[in-house]
Amino acid sequence: RLHGAKLTVDGSFITEVHVVARVGGAKRKWANASCWAAEFNEFNTGWKLVNGTCGGAGGHSQYAFGLMGLKICEELTIRVAYSHVTFSIPGWTVKA
Repeated sequence: RLHGAKLTVDGSFITEVHVVARVGGAKRKWANASCWAAEFNEFNTGWKLVNGTCGGAGGHSQYAFGLMGLKICEELTIRVAYSHVTFSIPGWTVKA
């Protein structure tokens, strides 16, 4: 559903979220991030909810984190709060 300029997708069917973005302006780096619902524990938290790479092939850094984690890859920001993950890049915000 659209609410103003925001798209809302409701439902419990979303079990994975994958974000791929070009970041770094002229550097044109790849940023990849995934959130896995299977990593949530019985308290709706977890320690490896998000994983991905920053920088693409040849010179990338891998990461994995969970509860209260933060990763900034150029203009892509990934933040894990108590029971959700927010991916933000200028013009887009994805909350899972």
